[in-house]
Amino acid sequence: MRLTLRTLLAYLDDILEPSQAREIGEKLTESSFASSLVSRIREVLRRRRLTAPTLSGAGVGIDPNTIGEYLDNTLPPDGVADVEKICLESDVHLAEAAACHQILTLALGEPVEIAPQTRERMYALGPAAAKMALPDVNGKAHTAGANGLPELAVGDILSQAESAPTGHPARHAVSTTTVAPAREIPDYLRPKSSLKRIIGYTLALVVVMGWVILMVNNSPLKNQPERAKNGGGKAPLELAAANRDPQVPDEAGDRSPSDPDGNQAEPDDEAAQRDKSTANIAPKTRTDGGSRKVASVDLPAPPESEDEPATGRKRKPVLSGSKKESDSEPSVADKVAAAEKTNESEGNSPSPSGGLPPPSKYLSPESVLLNYVARDERWFMIPPRALVHAGDNLAVPDPYQCGLEVDGGKGLITIVASRGRGTVVRVLEPTEAGAFGLELKRGQFIARPAGVADSSAVPLRIGVGIAGELWRLEVQPNTICGVQVNPMEPTKFEQVLDKNAYDGGFYVASGVAIVTDPAGGVHEIKGADWLELPLLSDKRRLEIVPKWLVPQTASVTDLNRAKKFASKFSLDDAVELSIPEVAADPNPEISRLATECLALIEAYGPLVDILHRSQHEEARRAAITGLRVWLPRNPANKELLKAELAKRFPPDDADVVYRLLWGYDDNDARTKQVSQQLIEWMANEEISIRELAFYHVFRLTGKTHDYRPNSQFQLKSGLKHWQEHLKKDGTLLPAQKPVPNPQ
Repeated sequence: MRLTLRTLLAYLDDILEPSQAREIGEKLTESSFASSLVSRIREVLRRRRLTAPTLSGAGVGIDPNTIGEYLDNTLPPDGVADVEKICLESDVHLAEAAACHQILTLALGEPVEIAPQTRERMYALGPAAAKMALPDVNGKAHTAGANGLPELAVGDILSQAESAPTGHPARHAVSTTTVAPAREIPDYLRPKSSLKRIIGYTLALVVVMGWVILMVNNSPLKNQPERAKNGGGKAPLELAAANRDPQVPDEAGDRSPSDPDGNQAEPDDEAAQRDKSTANIAPKTRTDGGSRKVASVDLPAPPESEDEPATGRKRKPVLSGSKKESDSEPSVADKVAAAEKTNESEGNSPSPSGGLPPPSKYLSPESVLLNYVARDERWFMIPPRALVHAGDNLAVPDPYQCGLEVDGGKGLITIVASRGRGTVVRVLEPTEAGAFGLELKRGQFIARPAGVADSSAVPLRIGVGIAGELWRLEVQPNTICGVQVNPMEPTKFEQVLDKNAYDGGFYVASGVAIVTDPAGGVHEIKGADWLELPLLSDKRRLEIVPKWLVPQTASVTDLNRAKKFASKFSLDDAVELSIPEVAADPNPEISRLATECLALIEAYGPLVDILHRSQHEEARRAAITGLRVWLPRNPANKELLKAELAKRFPPDDADVVYRLLWGYDDNDARTKQVSQQLIEWMANEEISIRELAFYHVFRLTGKTHDYRPNSQFQLKSGLKHWQEHLKKDGTLLPAQKPVPNPQ
């Protein structure tokens, strides 16, 4: 059972099954974050001066209907993550959700027993009393008034009270001679009939059994011709099923088999004909219930005309979302077959799966590799020796590197975390560039053939996706090649960055690599050399081989730090739930690594909180870098950031932080007004503003003047030096000298 906020609330309100409660209890003892969250829930429920969530304005976070759907477990999966994120970041919303869950548990789990006399008296006071005759103690009947009360004078009521027998109070003298119609009593107050429940369950069971029988009778497996049992052809998904978890059922269905002579078996009915039409569809994998992978098949789209074949629409071999689909280009399955024919003509063996390469194998047992689970919309840690499939989004935080055995063991891909940022990739579907591919979103990876020192090894051919375009990389034997992509940070207020707002390149430390660009141009790189990205007309010389491309021995301090940080991850807990607590670690280096990990998975809410409250200078700077890389990548991020800033800062400070996160360029640093404003912000009472202002001043000038935002002594002395700098030069950067005209 997954440990989430809703399961924690159910555990605290004691509505889980005994086995589930034991499982959650064990996870609480293992997870420090979960145990601290339990203490926090109990503390906010007891807090007396905690206000209620606002319904409008800057502090609004969750619509009341949304939190109601969340507690009723009817909220769509895409909204569950947003609700839990807001609750974890706001004590007000966390207390509201926990209190509502507790009240609903008491109201629905322990219904109030109402005495028959109380129920009759209550309904005698309502509109139903208009149809009742209300006799007094003397036997005289009175009719009920318009408001449901008997039309009695005050003297009559007092006389009835005085004449009432001893031991029978006058309030019991009012009784009904006729019972109100059953339709006047709400359904939830009526006595429940066990017979009706039994009949309802029986009918439901009959319907389910009938549906199962109908599905079995209409199943295409029942009408499919008998397969050849001796020497029959293999199904296209046999290899995928062998690589999958044996406990996961095969949901892809059967395929039309081939007979021992290689001929396709003739279908004997319509169901078998449909089986045959989908036999050549390339299988893929999907996530089912967490990190397990289940083989599935892309069914063909219905033909738009009679001339269009029933094998589906054809797509371009580009990254999803980068270009529109076209009906005139071959499908992925056709391109994989074409790639196999090319490999055979060049002396390479075809793919052992008959259409798709086997999944990649994760080889680094002591590292940290994260995988995005779309069903939960969260990141989880991958266990060692797990299989990685096409479509998986992977992230490697600093300071780790993870090895993947790809293309059936033909090559080794090492995903190396970039210093301070980490690496994010997505495993591509097979294309004409290669049976295996990686879309590099940020960071770097190293590609090598299976035998680096073996000159007779087969070249490794992979596809590389960069900024929505597909490149082809061919790594020759005895070659070490790497690819790097670093997204740029904005330098203008609300700047819109295009897809080429990055720098990087293809690097070769030794050997030869051949790179084919999206336009078809071929570039041969001989080590040590590089191909700079984006492509420029003037090629710059490679001054030094990057350190991440050359294996280096880590120090004992770095190894201990990496081991300690790896212990903070759990296979059961989402990274968004466990790592924010690690960012508050007393060790500044562990706090920095946790903040960089949150920036890697774009957890902008915790990053804003770290920028506002962290005591470590290293963590605040990592939060600034992470927010500045994330902010310009999507136009919607502006409003998301404004909402997060409004939760933690006063309005004036929130506007200043928002402006500073966009940044400045050299022209701004040569402006007197901007220079003075940045120096003034370096003296602000809010440490986030001081940190951001100094971040840009140091980035533009490269000078510190011994200024530190979180040190009172160095803050005052350094600020004094910067003020003297402005008096002397007028601006942060000197004005540019005009370029003399050569004429």
